[in-house]
Amino acid sequence: MKSPYEAATALVSIEREGIIQHYTTRLVGSAPQINIPILKSYLPNVYISVVLLQGRNAEAGKTKEADVGRPSFKVGYVNLSVSPKEKELSVSAGTDRKDYRPGDTVEVLLNVKDALGKGVAAEITLSIADLGVLNLTGYRLPRLFNQFYAERPLAVKTTETRLHLVEQREYGEKGEDEGGGGAEEKMKAGVDAEGIRKDFRASAYWNPSIITDHRGEARVWFKLPDNLTSFEVMAIAHTLGAEFGYAENSFTVSKPLLLQPSFPRFARVGDSFEGGVVLMNYSGTEKQVHLTTRVSGVKGGNDSSLVALKPGQALEVRNKYAADRVGRGTFVFKATTDDDADGMQWTIPINVPRSRESVALYESTLDSLTKEKLVVPETIHADLGGVEFAAASTAMVGLSEGISYLFTYPYGCLEQRLSAVLPIILGRDLVEAFKLEVYKDKDYRKVVEKTLDEIPAFQRWNGGYAYWKNTQETWPYISAFAVYTLVQAKRAGYSVNDAQLGSGVSYLRRVLDGSESCRYYGESAWRSTRALALYALVLLGMPDHGSMEKLYTERVRLPLFARAYLLRALHAAKGNERMIQELVRDLVNQAKIAPTSVHFEERDGQGLEWIFDSNTRTTALVMQTLVETQPENALIPKAVKWLLEKREQGRWRTTQENLYVVDASGPSGSTIDA
Repeated sequence: MKSPYEAATALVSIEREGIIQHYTTRLVGSAPQINIPILKSYLPNVYISVVLLQGRNAEAGKTKEADVGRPSFKVGYVNLSVSPKEKELSVSAGTDRKDYRPGDTVEVLLNVKDALGKGVAAEITLSIADLGVLNLTGYRLPRLFNQFYAERPLAVKTTETRLHLVEQREYGEKGEDEGGGGAEEKMKAGVDAEGIRKDFRASAYWNPSIITDHRGEARVWFKLPDNLTSFEVMAIAHTLGAEFGYAENSFTVSKPLLLQPSFPRFARVGDSFEGGVVLMNYSGTEKQVHLTTRVSGVKGGNDSSLVALKPGQALEVRNKYAADRVGRGTFVFKATTDDDADGMQWTIPINVPRSRESVALYESTLDSLTKEKLVVPETIHADLGGVEFAAASTAMVGLSEGISYLFTYPYGCLEQRLSAVLPIILGRDLVEAFKLEVYKDKDYRKVVEKTLDEIPAFQRWNGGYAYWKNTQETWPYISAFAVYTLVQAKRAGYSVNDAQLGSGVSYLRRVLDGSESCRYYGESAWRSTRALALYALVLLGMPDHGSMEKLYTERVRLPLFARAYLLRALHAAKGNERMIQELVRDLVNQAKIAPTSVHFEERDGQGLEWIFDSNTRTTALVMQTLVETQPENALIPKAVKWLLEKREQGRWRTTQENLYVVDASGPSGSTIDA
C-alpha cells in the first residue's frame, strides 16, 4: 500500500453488502503491507478499504496562506476477486443414441461431479426443447453459477468528517484574511397406429426436479413427439452447498423418408388456396413414393399420386383447396415406399372473414305483451351466430356466471367467503327461480351453515374481524360487512352465535363513536364504514338515530356508497321523511346519464380502495336503494342496462361487484319496525 505518511493510524475494513470485518492498526513507512486472509464467505469478491488518519502536525504549523499542519486523512479501496471454481459443478447430460425416429423412447444419463471430480447428490432441472425454436427465440436455461457467483458491487459508502474541518489561519495586525481555502479530494472505488405424425411439440421433455444418487447419477426416460428436428438437452444442477453447474447436449430426430407441411398459417371463409407437403428422400437410392391425401373441413382433393424421388431430393406436392365454412381444415398425408413410410396430420384455422358483432337488447314490461323488431342483415353467414331470448321476473337476467364466480372463487379471505354465501342468504328465491346449479351436488343451506361456522375464527378479542385466520389486525369495514352478513343470515332463519354477534355489534358501536381506529382509512372510508354499520344495526332492530342524524349532517362529504347505505338505514328504520327525501333527491342528482343508460361515480375515490370501491358496485347499490325507496324511478331500468353492459365473460370484475349486482337483482329490502 502506498502511503504519503511516515506513520499513520489505519482503519482497515472488509466490505461488500455491508461491513464484514474491521480493525485498526499502526502503519509505518511509505509502502507498508497488509495481509488479508481469504475466507469462503468472501466469495465471489470482497472490497478492502483503508482509511489513513494523521493528527495535527505541530511542527508543520500554519501560515497566512494555509493550515499546513492540520489533521488529514487518505482513503483507498481495492476489489479482491475470490475464485469460485470450488463451487462449480461438472455436469453431463448424455443420451443413449444421437439419432432417433419419431415416437422413440430416449434415455438421458445425468451425472454431476464437484470441483474435485467426486460424484455428489444434486437436484437437476432438465429441459429438452426443439433447437429450431430455441434458436429463433435466443433462449437457453440460465447458467446459475454465473448468476450466483458474478462479482457484486460495493454497497458501503465511506465518509470522513475531517474533510469539513475549518482550517486555522494566521491574521495580520489589521485582521486581514489574505489566505485561501483548501481543495476537496474525492476518491472512488472501484405417432399413432397408422404411422401418422401429429404430435408436434416445441418441448419434448421438462422436469424441474431430478435428484441424483450419492454418486451423482440419475436416469430418465421419455417418449419423443413427432417433430423431425434437432433437440437441445439443457440441464442445470445445484447442491445444498450452493454449488452450481450446467450442461448442454443435442440429438436429432429424422427419417430416411419424411414429410414436411407446406400450408398457409390460416385461411378465411371464401378463400381459395394451395397447400400440400414437401417429400424428402434422405436415403442413398431413388424411391418411388405413393402419396395419399385425406382432407376434412375444406373443399378439396382426397387423392393419391406416385412421385419419383432421387437420393437427397426434396419435392413439393400441392393441391387446390377452398375454405367454405368456419372451423378447422385438417389434412392427413401418408407416403409409402417399398421399404419405408411416413405420415403427417396438419391443421389450420378457418376464420370468419370479418369480425363478429354481438348486440344485446333489454326491455321490461308491465303488460301482457311487448314487441321488439328484429331485422336480419342480408350479408350474414347463415351457419354462424344466433338469437337468444331470456325472460325473468327481474331485469337482471343472465346472472349465472356472476353467481358461479362468487361460489367458485379460489381464495379464502373473509370478504370472499362472505360474498360467496350472501347471494344465497339474501336471494334464495332468486337462486331457485333461475335454476342456478353451482351447488347442484350439495345442500346449499349446509354450504351456508359451514361458512357461518367458520366466521368466528376471523373474530378477534375486540369483537372486530381480520381478513385472514392467522392475522390479528382488525378492519372496520370488513367487520361491518361480517356483522351485516350474520344479521341477514339470522333474519333468513340460519343459526347464528349470539355471543359472537353481540361482540361484533359492540365493536361497531365503538366504530360509530370514534373509539376504534385504523391507520389506513381516510375520512371517506370511515364514513362509508359507519353507514354500513348503521344499516346492519337497523336490520338487527337496534337503530342508532343519533348517529344517523349526525352522518346526515355530513352528507355533502359522504361518498355515494355511504349516502346509499344511510338512506337505506333511514328508510328501513322509518326515520325522518324529510331526510329520506333529501337523500333520494341528492342521489338522483348525482346520476351520470347517457341516452340509454345511467350509472353513478364517486366524485373523489381517494382512499376508497380500502373498502373495495368501484363504479359498478356503487351503481348497483344506488339502484337497489332507489328500488326500495322510489320503485317507479325512471333511472332504474337504465341503471340495469349499464350494469349488464359492464359484464365481461358473463360476470363482473370482483367478488364485491358480483355480490352487489346479484343482491340488487333479488327481492328488495323490507321495511323494519324499530
